[in-house]
Amino acid sequence: MNTQPQWAGGSYAGEQGVDSTRARPTVAASELMSDLVPDEKAEGTSVEDDAHTSTDSPPTEEAVADGHSEEEAETPMPPKPARKPRKKPEVELTGTINDLLETVKPDGSEPAGEGARGVLNKASFGLLKLKPSGPEVEDRTNLKDIRSEWSGLKTFACANSKGYAGKSLTTAMVCATFGLHRGGGVLAADYNEAVGTMGLTAEQGRFDLTITEALRDAERFETGAAHRGEWSQYVRQQSTHYDILAADEEPSHMMMIGDEEVHRIHSIARRYYSIIGCDTVNISRTSAWNAVIRVTDQLVVPVDLGLKTSVNASRMFDQLEAQGLDDLVSNAIIVISGTLGAGDSETAKRRRDALAYRARTVVEIPFDKELATDMPSLTNLSPATRRAYRRLAAEIARGFNSVESATQASSRH
Repeated sequence: MNTQPQWAGGSYAGEQGVDSTRARPTVAASELMSDLVPDEKAEGTSVEDDAHTSTDSPPTEEAVADGHSEEEAETPMPPKPARKPRKKPEVELTGTINDLLETVKPDGSEPAGEGARGVLNKASFGLLKLKPSGPEVEDRTNLKDIRSEWSGLKTFACANSKGYAGKSLTTAMVCATFGLHRGGGVLAADYNEAVGTMGLTAEQGRFDLTITEALRDAERFETGAAHRGEWSQYVRQQSTHYDILAADEEPSHMMMIGDEEVHRIHSIARRYYSIIGCDTVNISRTSAWNAVIRVTDQLVVPVDLGLKTSVNASRMFDQLEAQGLDDLVSNAIIVISGTLGAGDSETAKRRRDALAYRARTVVEIPFDKELATDMPSLTNLSPATRRAYRRLAAEIARGFNSVESATQASSRH
């Protein structure tokens, strides 16, 4: 017959909701029975008297259940460690639209997209996020400067009194670079007093009008009688999002471009464009050449480091400084393009350094067979050549930024 009380055992504990997995106290059975059977010495004493006369009260049920004495149960537990404060967010939110706009990653933070690093990033389907190389970071900075904003029309002029120095080609390629990466608003104007050639190398459209016809009808645009749509017939729109205003192509015409004509074209251009690139004549003493120089914000000097183009560029600098245009010279950009005309590399380096000493910077355009074709296209150039023209356009844009900052500073004073 089982004399074990029904309340003993793990099953009862589980039914009453007590954790039956809890460790049981290691107490001898005789000690437990002493609580149930009165001591022989205290037969005449009631349980209540024993409770009052005993100096040491038996341990509480909670203490027995926990396996500790009452003294141990009353021992204060050490305080719990303070909860660590939540990490302060790196970005302080304001609850405005700026919080959303600031989530746009700045230029240069995107993974590499060009070169070997770009190939690995694309091949990993986004698992790799290799940082861009130095040249790619520089190219991204150039593109950012190319897309700068200005308060009005900005003008650059390609000038060198030596023919075949690359003025027309440089003007067209720079305007194409601006147009391609800015989305339009760029005009290339051929201010050649004689028969021009820029229109011959351009993409042809429906109309073949030139600067002569534009000047003939200029009053309609100056007075507002004509609109932007009508102006498109006087220019040749290119697939790289810039327009060409060709020089007179009719040998029988005797009209000459002078100071007044240049300013009239500029007054119309500022209505429709943000950048105008000017191709100049070979004679630096004509009124048209000097008019272009007077409205120019950034001077670009193409050379091939041959003796003639180098000497003529230096003489042009002397002439501009004599006219009080020292800032235009010190801020000029030397563009080295085409096949070098110097006999050896040491001679070419000396000529390059001599011109660079007077200018702000030098940009070298690598040789590209596409540039020697009848109708060179920016999109058909090699990646290295396109990158070089982006650097040239960015340097021109930085010159525009300097002019803009100086203008704003003078207006405040």
